[in-house]
Amino acid sequence: MKTRERIRLLSDEPGEDRLASLVEHLKDDVAGLRLPNPPAAVGEALQAFDDAVALAERVPALRLAAEAEAAKQREADVARVAAAIQAGKTPTFKDVGSARDVDAAAALSAEAAESLLVQAHDDLVEAAHAAWPSWRRELCAQAARSHKTAATAVAKARDAVETARELYGAVTTLDHELLARFPDERAQAEAERRAGLPWYSATHDAPAPLKHMATPGARPGPNGKRPGLPIADVLDELAAAVGRPADFPAASWRPPNDSSRETDTEQLDPSLPWVRRAVIREAAGICTLCGQAGADAATADEHGRLAAVHDRCAKAPPTRAELQRQQQLAAWRREGYPAQP
Repeated sequence: MKTRERIRLLSDEPGEDRLASLVEHLKDDVAGLRLPNPPAAVGEALQAFDDAVALAERVPALRLAAEAEAAKQREADVARVAAAIQAGKTPTFKDVGSARDVDAAAALSAEAAESLLVQAHDDLVEAAHAAWPSWRRELCAQAARSHKTAATAVAKARDAVETARELYGAVTTLDHELLARFPDERAQAEAERRAGLPWYSATHDAPAPLKHMATPGARPGPNGKRPGLPIADVLDELAAAVGRPADFPAASWRPPNDSSRETDTEQLDPSLPWVRRAVIREAAGICTLCGQAGADAATADEHGRLAAVHDRCAKAPPTRAELQRQQQLAAWRREGYPAQP
């Protein structure tokens, strides 16, 4: 809904109540435009809008200050009128104008703040619309770079955890191997106690670090612990998931005001996951070649027209009837199509 249409629905007369409702509506409306790394023009428009919101939210305080000032002015007006009457004069508007002027200024403040707020909102929307094509291209590029960085970081984290786990294990393995070779020292280690505890067994029977983790979201079992997962498996799955190329079809779309639409004539690749899904969905899953349901692939002819097919149908050799049809089409292309009756 356009801003000015929304204003008309708020109330008939401008004032603080309508201004407060408008502030909340417009703040909600632009929340979706507070995206990472906005272009300079959008950033400036956002700042101007925030300034207008801050001004509008100060209106009640301005009114209270104006009312306090008006009360003081009224006292002065009363004193001047009383002095005029006492002197036998007829009071005039000149004697009571100051308080009335302050009241009028307080009444106009909400309307003025509303006007500034609406203009700042409209300017922000226009700035975002103008920057839309280049902004989304930059967001796509930044997302791809961050994705690559994340994949590298996760792979490094997986390798680092594996190294740390091996080093922890090496410590206990070293102790076991050497104590096994020196019986006297093993007997000493097994007999030695610290604070009443068997020092060696108490320090070497604990689970090794970085081997297991609690299953996220799982409920604790009877022992009060959540089921465990091998950390190595979790990191392998995470590295594989983050390391896969992004299936982000929105990057292939162009806004209506993007001038690159005019030069973008590239045909869609039916092997892309999003193209395959869209083609199958548009065909309701019916294979173009056999007419049966369950299409699981997409293909394109020489003109770029897309069709849903079974992968097995696309790979099957053409039937005799299909070969005859293809030969007939080739002949028509060379010699011309038959006249329509």
